[in-house]
Amino acid sequence: MAQTTWTSHGTTQFSPKLSAEMREQALPFWVFRQFAKTHDGLGKGRGDTVQFTKRLRVDVQGGTLVETATVPSNQIKFVKDSIVVTEYGNAVEATEKVLTLSEFTLDNEFNSGLVDDQKTTLDSAVATEFQSAQYRAVCSTTDSTVFTTNGAQTITASTNPSDKNIRRIVEYMKKRHIPKMGNHYIGILSVEAMGGVYDTLQAIAQYAEPSYRLNDEVGRYYGVRFVEDNAILSNTIGNGSAYGEGLIFGDEAVSEAVAVPEELRFEVDDLGRSKKYAWYAILGWKKTWHLATDDSNSTNAGIERIVRIFSA
Repeated sequence: MAQTTWTSHGTTQFSPKLSAEMREQALPFWVFRQFAKTHDGLGKGRGDTVQFTKRLRVDVQGGTLVETATVPSNQIKFVKDSIVVTEYGNAVEATEKVLTLSEFTLDNEFNSGLVDDQKTTLDSAVATEFQSAQYRAVCSTTDSTVFTTNGAQTITASTNPSDKNIRRIVEYMKKRHIPKMGNHYIGILSVEAMGGVYDTLQAIAQYAEPSYRLNDEVGRYYGVRFVEDNAILSNTIGNGSAYGEGLIFGDEAVSEAVAVPEELRFEVDDLGRSKKYAWYAILGWKKTWHLATDDSNSTNAGIERIVRIFSA
């Protein structure tokens, strides 16, 4: 017996409806750029380089004086450095026809998507400078941390950081006179590394909602405010690629120079039939202090500001 079925005639029995909601691809956390310190002195007509000066301590410490002797004279050394800015940007194109006929307001969608792309791109650039730290820490066990000072690792991690590893790292930083950011150091950890911290700290690492919380901050422990990164830091370091990367740092870790702040731009061509949406900026970042080039007094202290938790 013949029947009218959905399979054979359904497409002529209704008009397909389009959901009014635009779905979006999930985004990473953006956590690094909030910790870069901006330098003034750059803008249109001023070249592509910002120079900045770093003051070291007096090379010989003062002390007691003999009444009849002159006060000894020593030096305060200064170290110069610079940030070179470069262009960043990305664009999407669309025709007048698709913009006119689309049920969605594509102008808004393009701009929102470009802002997301801009944040991801620039956060990655800042992270590269943080990851260039000369101080390295390897969690050889949950109770043992091995440090190096040349930007390389000599052993392989066999665990994610534990409470004891975090304490050893913080103590290492204090002994090397790394200044805090306000009252705390900052720790940016990958998802795996953060999980390792919480394995031993879940009961005490969480805290009541503070009046000011950093982007994606998840807790504090032993003078460190922890922020989680889910996009840039590796979750596959160490034995069996099973552990996570992290960074713990103090004040003036990375510097930023801005010639053209990030902005959205719009271009029309072919009598208005072709349109381009873009974001654009001229920016630069630089690890502020470098142990190998800035330690003119050979103190190995008060220079490098970042410890990278990593593995050979």
